[in-house]
Amino acid sequence: MGRISPLCVSFLLSCAFHSYLIGFDSFRIKNTEIKKPIEVELRNERPEYLPEKYRLAQEKKIEEIVKEEQLAEETIESRDVINESILRYQDGVKQKIQKERRYPRWALRLGREGAVRISFNLSSSGEIKDVRLLGSSGIDELDAEAVNAVKRASPFLPFPSEFGKSELRFDVDIVFKIVGER
Repeated sequence: MGRISPLCVSFLLSCAFHSYLIGFDSFRIKNTEIKKPIEVELRNERPEYLPEKYRLAQEKKIEEIVKEEQLAEETIESRDVINESILRYQDGVKQKIQKERRYPRWALRLGREGAVRISFNLSSSGEIKDVRLLGSSGIDELDAEAVNAVKRASPFLPFPSEFGKSELRFDVDIVFKIVGER
């Protein structure tokens, strides 16, 4: 009974080796050598060898950057205010034209409907220039009434001072539709 079989020895060696691979500390060979950190030296390239566009520009002072950002924000805000003013003005012009629109009686009696597209330029003083028919309704009387509605609505209010334009172009759709019972 004092003899160990080769199968048993190989089994014990296999268990020890696998324990080492798995990570049991009792079988692990410990490395007592202390690892030293690696030192790396970084050098800047000489600026004279770099092309001009890759050279670092002088850093801007923080105050200059803040002033530039404020100026950009003010420009965007002023553009938004101007755009909003133009939209309000255009809306006022269109509303005034709609108030002056009259449905021709014969077209109303016959049930004629249509849409007319009119183009005109408006000077900064509010006077209309160059009224043109861009899209016909197919009914001459409705087309003529649309042009006359634009002329009757004139003069419009002068442009607000922030527009900075001497003339604006308008393309307006005037719709003739019978609403209600016929």
